[in-house]
Amino acid sequence: MSALAFVCKSDRAEILTDSLSVDSEDGRVSDLGSKQVFVGSSGVVAMNGWALPCDLFAALAVENCSDFDDLVNRTPELWDLVGRAVRAEFPQERYRYEPFIYVAALVGWSASRRRAEGYMFDSLTGGSVGRPITAFAMGGGNDGAEDTLAFIRRFYREPEEFNAQRDGIPLFEKMRQSSTDLGDVVCHTVGGSIQHSIVSASGIKDASIHTWAADRLGERVRAA
Repeated sequence: MSALAFVCKSDRAEILTDSLSVDSEDGRVSDLGSKQVFVGSSGVVAMNGWALPCDLFAALAVENCSDFDDLVNRTPELWDLVGRAVRAEFPQERYRYEPFIYVAALVGWSASRRRAEGYMFDSLTGGSVGRPITAFAMGGGNDGAEDTLAFIRRFYREPEEFNAQRDGIPLFEKMRQSSTDLGDVVCHTVGGSIQHSIVSASGIKDASIHTWAADRLGERVRAA
């Protein structure tokens, strides 16, 4: 599942993702690369879930969109294109269910509306909730829902209070401890490092704010 969270404040949006991907067949670490893609100097696409459609959507977004407003306007069309490509290539796959769920968060600064915004698109509903989201979090495994819901409730009410070091890292640590069922394999799916991006009217800044140095390619995550 991996981990994703964002909060939209009055003057900026902050996005957090981990960098770890696991093989759905054996639960071993398959990649430790970034899950964020920048669109121009005002938009971030953060991906979560099935890698193939995630990579396809990210490539389409960068190729076809010049800034965040353009990204928001064009994503319904691009998301539908990805869905049709997946169904054509994998007609027998249960692509609407795990491990074939895929999610995209669009987070950035809208020049036309002069505010930070976040939107969610997913393979379950086929589209966005239709309006900007102030705070969002997802990730971890079987018993992580309570922590993510508490995060969303708190920072929906008090987005200006969010601090990535104080609030984001502990949330990701809790997600890391939660195990995920991948068929017959039970594993941990959050790790690598935490990428923190800030998007405002002046552009995008990003940095790694935490690393789990023990995570290795080809090995399973030891969360304890």
